[in-house]
Amino acid sequence: MHDGLPGLGARQWGVGLMRAWLEEYAGKRGALAWPHVAITLYLVEEVSARQKGYSGRGWNDRWVVIGQDDLCGDPIFVDDPVVLTAAHGEGSWEEVPIAKSLDVMIALMNIAEAVCTGEEEMMSGLAKIAELNGDLEVDIEFWKVLIERF
Repeated sequence: MHDGLPGLGARQWGVGLMRAWLEEYAGKRGALAWPHVAITLYLVEEVSARQKGYSGRGWNDRWVVIGQDDLCGDPIFVDDPVVLTAAHGEGSWEEVPIAKSLDVMIALMNIAEAVCTGEEEMMSGLAKIAELNGDLEVDIEFWKVLIERF
């Protein structure tokens, strides 16, 4: 197991986060697909290069960008263990939680895909998204917008 990624210090990409990323997403990238969910999650080897350009008022150096919202290009990033997003081009970065961890993020992507393909009802899917996040208040509207585009 790696202690971090090239170009990212241990403070930015800790062992636990790297392990979660490898086990829950990157190691399964070929087996998992969400063609109807407008989020791109980066491969592990892409993560270091994808950090460029993220700075400015409100940006926290420990945040690690792991993907983007394809509807508007907003970053998807981690503040170990929480997965967040923030609107770009607003003058400052105001983070919004969308998943309590990387493993929950993968589960939420699966739920969103099931709703988009009609295998799951919208309200049931959104309830599952809230339930999987437990006590963390995530932005359910974020997930609703992603799902409603279909």
